[in-house]
Amino acid sequence: MPRPAPSSGLVEAEARPIAPPSSERGATALEFALLAPVLFLLLFAGLEAGRLLFVSAAFRSAVADAARCAALGDPACRTEAGIAAHAEQRLAALAAPMPVPHEAVEVAPAPCGQRISVRLAYRPLLLPVPAAPPLAAEACTAGPA
Repeated sequence: MPRPAPSSGLVEAEARPIAPPSSERGATALEFALLAPVLFLLLFAGLEAGRLLFVSAAFRSAVADAARCAALGDPACRTEAGIAAHAEQRLAALAAPMPVPHEAVEVAPAPCGQRISVRLAYRPLLLPVPAAPPLAAEACTAGPA
């Protein structure tokens, strides 16, 4: 007669999946439904803030490049219209998703030589912002006009 195997004193249970009590069903879906809008809002706000910083840096770079063009005496930048056109070209190249109207670029005489400035209202792409910050960049040159 075969001997029974020695037991450790523990009762072996059947391997069954443990189902949550019926009162907790759907709790995960509800928690996701409550948290998802907040998480997506934070995600889109972060993306929009990054875009704002990028476009602002592009404006500063384009205006500085136009001032450099005027200071070095480039033939394309000898007149105020040429400086403005150079700034507009750089803005179009750097801030492609945000068109810049001709009126946004201003070139005027200043004590430092010529003052090149760009002012434009920022238009967000992802989130509707009622009071979007204006974008502005300015540079001065003492080079030939």
